Amino acid sequence: MDSLSLFQLNNGIKLLLNNRIPANIWIRAEIHALSVNAGHCYMDLVEKEPDSDRIIARQRATVWANVYKAVSRKFFEATGENLRAGLSVLLQVNVVFHELYGLSLNVCDIDPDYTLGALQRRRLQIIENLKRRGLIDRNRRLPLPLLPQRIAVISSQTAAGYSDFVHQLENNVYGFAYAVTLFPAIMQGQQTESSILKAFEDIRSNIASFHLVVVIRGGGAVSDLQAFDSERIAEACATFPIPVISGIGHLRDESILDMVAHTAVKTPTAAAEFIVNMTNSSAKHLDALQQQLYGSVYEQIERHRKYLSNTANMLPYHVSVAINDSRLHLSEVFHRVVISAGGLISAHSRLLEKRTVEVNRQAVASISRSRLDIAGKDNRLHGATLQLLTSNRTNLALLETKLALLDPQRILQQGYSITLCDGKPVLSSDQIANGDTITTIFAHGSAVASVISTELSENPADGQSF
Repeated sequence: MDSLSLFQLNNGIKLLLNNRIPANIWIRAEIHALSVNAGHCYMDLVEKEPDSDRIIARQRATVWANVYKAVSRKFFEATGENLRAGLSVLLQVNVVFHELYGLSLNVCDIDPDYTLGALQRRRLQIIENLKRRGLIDRNRRLPLPLLPQRIAVISSQTAAGYSDFVHQLENNVYGFAYAVTLFPAIMQGQQTESSILKAFEDIRSNIASFHLVVVIRGGGAVSDLQAFDSERIAEACATFPIPVISGIGHLRDESILDMVAHTAVKTPTAAAEFIVNMTNSSAKHLDALQQQLYGSVYEQIERHRKYLSNTANMLPYHVSVAINDSRLHLSEVFHRVVISAGGLISAHSRLLEKRTVEVNRQAVASISRSRLDIAGKDNRLHGATLQLLTSNRTNLALLETKLALLDPQRILQQGYSITLCDGKPVLSSDQIANGDTITTIFAHGSAVASVISTELSENPADGQSF
């Protein structure tokens, strides 16, 4: 099988490219990466899909030192910035294919107008997007604080503009005091966008501590303003919940950040002056309000003082009038009371006489009824009393008969006797003992004896003693 060596293949490609591709052709590309070494510039060129960041073509390019010096100076004088990654460029190149190093592009020239047009087109597109989303004047619609004292600053800590800003605030002629908190950020170069966005986020996380945000930088090349045309920075500024003041140090150029900020000034010193003047304006307004308040209060006091004085002067007269009116009113009331009282007394007298006659009539009738009732009760009481006396006499006669039957003397008359021992009746022989002295009472007289012996009888009645 016929074959070619790698060198033969690459040499054939070289000859084919040299015959088919003319020298010094113009190409459009974006610089994806750029580095300079020993005066030579090495670029990584890419082409991206429209409306997307997907890379559809990539190629290395070299700007040799003798060309790079002239090309870079030409580009800077026209655009105000250096060649850098992210720029769209129109380059004149020679296509070179080397058997050992492969395909490469040697840059011969550059058209700065193309880059300026691309940058301008991109800038206009960003502005149009912000307008369409209503972000251009969103932050501007926020009210400025009357007395801004706590200020968050996005700037480089070592920037002269930051020092000028702080010095201007601290040494203001009015003696206003401000609390400035720095949120350090990189204000030029490729890390500008991410650094500023982080500073915005850090402030937002403690938003209640601040009245204003100030973005400042001190001078620098016109090309450094490109970072402040970032759509992401513009969106962060436009949607920030408190006013943002920009002072990024260019007298003639306006960045997109300036367009969306609440207030844009040209320098950090101007930003400080704006804050001081705003505070002074508010202070003057407060002083004016204070004077108006004093005047209004004084006027109110004077008006009330005059009113009280007039009232005090008129008080005796009004009191006299009131007393006279009250006397007349009382006289009328008294007259009406007298008339009313006379009528009421007459009416009540008639009513009283009527009720007296009625009471007398009712009393006579009641007394008559009571007398009849008492007479009836007296008759009933007399009959009941006689009946009760008769019944009681009969009962007494029966009781006398019973008492006569139970009289001990009568029993003694029947032959019974009573035996006592120590004054107590003897009912049984076991109540006495041999030698005891007993007394026996008869119907007529008594006898004293000494007990010789005792005998218990089953029938106590056999002894005929009680």
